[in-house]
Amino acid sequence: MELPLDLRVYFNNFKGPMRLAIPLLLSFGVLFAGTGVLPNGKLDMPTLQDAYKEGKLDEVKENLEVYLKEKGDGAGKGELIFINKYLGLIYAANPNDRSRADSYFSQLLTLAPTFELTDTHVSKDIQDIFDQAKKDFQRAQEYNAHHDAFGNPIEAPKEEAAPGSKPSHAWVWWTAGLTTVAAGASVAAWMMQPDKPPAPAHFAGAF
Repeated sequence: MELPLDLRVYFNNFKGPMRLAIPLLLSFGVLFAGTGVLPNGKLDMPTLQDAYKEGKLDEVKENLEVYLKEKGDGAGKGELIFINKYLGLIYAANPNDRSRADSYFSQLLTLAPTFELTDTHVSKDIQDIFDQAKKDFQRAQEYNAHHDAFGNPIEAPKEEAAPGSKPSHAWVWWTAGLTTVAAGASVAAWMMQPDKPPAPAHFAGAF
């Protein structure tokens, strides 16, 4: 029989001879109250959130990491957002774990690109780490939208004519029509001019 996740987390802390007592304890029906998983196997987010607020960071981190390892892709989106958020916060509190914090925050933003730490009271340093992670994520998204996997710019697709359509020659007929109209107007204007008086005749010699 596979033990529930919270019991596996609990028993993993047993060392040496204490591990040998686990089957005996189970045989007597001894139950241990876990803090990470609900009876239905889902992540106990409210309890873990309270534990985080109480400063039980190691306990929260262990439960979240074990749950993530056990569930993997089987965890729900809401659970994954919760896990990546709190693991990011916990690791961000330690300057030596900055890269791990960035990784969890990046995964969080992949699931929820507009996420903000509005429901959690965090220090300014942790807020700055999250804000920088979000800027880096948005910059990467913008770059990936315009470059392929090799860093080459992605050209915008060219518009193609609909199948069977032919180039329009309407401009040719418009130009010809305008030229004809202009020529006709010129002829009409010339014909409407008044006749000029005949030039006086000159005769050589006298009468």
